[in-house]
Amino acid sequence: MAEEVLVCPKCGALISKNLTRCRQCKHYLMGTSFEGFLAKFIPEKYLQNPTTNLLILMSVLPMLLIFLTIGLKAILRIPAFTMLQVGASFSSLILDGQYWRFVTANFVHFNLLHFIMNFVGLLSLGPLIEEMFDFKKSYLIFLISGIFTFIGFYFIEFYMPSMFFGSVSGGASAGLFGLIGAGVAGAKKFDFRALDLRKSLIQLFIQNLIFGIIILPMGSNVLHLLGFASGYVLGGLFPVKTPLPGPGRTLLSISYLLGILVVIISFALQSQDMKRYSMNVPEEHFESHFERCVNGDLSIYQANELKEKAKEAIISCEITLRAYPGARLYVAKRLVEIADLAPDLLNKEKQLKFLTRVENSPLARR
Repeated sequence: MAEEVLVCPKCGALISKNLTRCRQCKHYLMGTSFEGFLAKFIPEKYLQNPTTNLLILMSVLPMLLIFLTIGLKAILRIPAFTMLQVGASFSSLILDGQYWRFVTANFVHFNLLHFIMNFVGLLSLGPLIEEMFDFKKSYLIFLISGIFTFIGFYFIEFYMPSMFFGSVSGGASAGLFGLIGAGVAGAKKFDFRALDLRKSLIQLFIQNLIFGIIILPMGSNVLHLLGFASGYVLGGLFPVKTPLPGPGRTLLSISYLLGILVVIISFALQSQDMKRYSMNVPEEHFESHFERCVNGDLSIYQANELKEKAKEAIISCEITLRAYPGARLYVAKRLVEIADLAPDLLNKEKQLKFLTRVENSPLARR
């Protein structure tokens, strides 16, 4: 069968399917004009494996922020409270409407070793999957797999509270396992040379799963399994290789840019949450925040001259919600009481909705 003749949609010049810009009119051929405009500002060396480099950058920035906040302690352990401040997933906060954490959780890590392991995984696996699917579909596979994984784990936590109660979760490994799953599914469609790659990816999945069962918490292994399953489904649905110039390539470009925008918006929402209080609250102060929230004097919410103290007490409730998962019901009830006394400080309707969610959650009855 003769190969289809391709022409530039702008000037009609002959083009090849992998050409980035038309040689005659310089029109961007890999997607939308807006994507072409953005590509002008990216150094050439980073365009070799753009998704791998982008995902690494998205993971480096939260880790850098943590190091600037708590210093070298982040090498061995990042406190759960600080993790939540940069976007880790946590059922109490998602119950309160912070759904963006399903996105941001994919880019935060529990310590430097956790980050390095996923960094190395992205460097080695990312280019392979980009070659198989193209960089835009690879990005979407990582992001969608990660989001579905954390959503799935959120619901599993509700139905298995004795195993996963109060879990703080995060890391790029959900998306990484999604890339592995997509590679296993996509290799069958790629070409005959990819069958060896498929065997290697299956071995990699089994090895990492066994390794995780031995040394990692059960929740991490559940995340890995969910990530692999999500990626496998997406790898079966997505066509391999770069689509030809035309509507398919444009749609893929729009989806890719929207996927990047979703991450930017999610971290922007998380940054608003960060502004409310310090990222580095000493753990020895958590008990005093609990006392101020749950057992503090309610009269401060009625006296105008004590409004600053009232605001501080509300912040203590928010800190307690992050520090003590088991106190979520106490905190939810207290926030309703505060909203009743000081409607200018808290929205009572929102707090009642949060209390109802918490009371109906199996986690509240544990």
